[in-house]
Amino acid sequence: MMTKPLHILSSVEIEIIPTDEVYSRWGNHSKFVERATKRSNGRYTPLGILYACIDGLMQLWVISDENVVCGVCVTEVNKHPGGLELNIVLLGGDDAARWKHLLIHIEEWGKEQGCKWAVAQGRRGLPLLLGDDWAETQYIFEKEL
Repeated sequence: MMTKPLHILSSVEIEIIPTDEVYSRWGNHSKFVERATKRSNGRYTPLGILYACIDGLMQLWVISDENVVCGVCVTEVNKHPGGLELNIVLLGGDDAARWKHLLIHIEEWGKEQGCKWAVAQGRRGLPLLLGDDWAETQYIFEKEL
């Protein structure tokens, strides 16, 4: 399991937090988890994410710039009859243009775990086509690993 921060031509880095460090480091990035869970329509809560990461059911990734947290990602590996899937449960932070290039490391980690796919749910502008009485909640994106 990768635990060292990775650097790519900037001071911004991404690291997966070991399960035994999740609780002690939670305060530094919980605001990003809280902000992301608000868009989950009740599917996830910050406390639920915390416990799932401590228990090893989910993985907490922290994006930081000179030790200042600027984003988080929460993943989980799901087993399907056809193989393993890396699910990006939550992703959020400030100024994503500075760090989105680092997400490839999460995909690489997924491949190392044996995942065939990566899946992420997110918002999309579909209600603009459907009308005001439709609620924008989830949109699924998928990538073969």
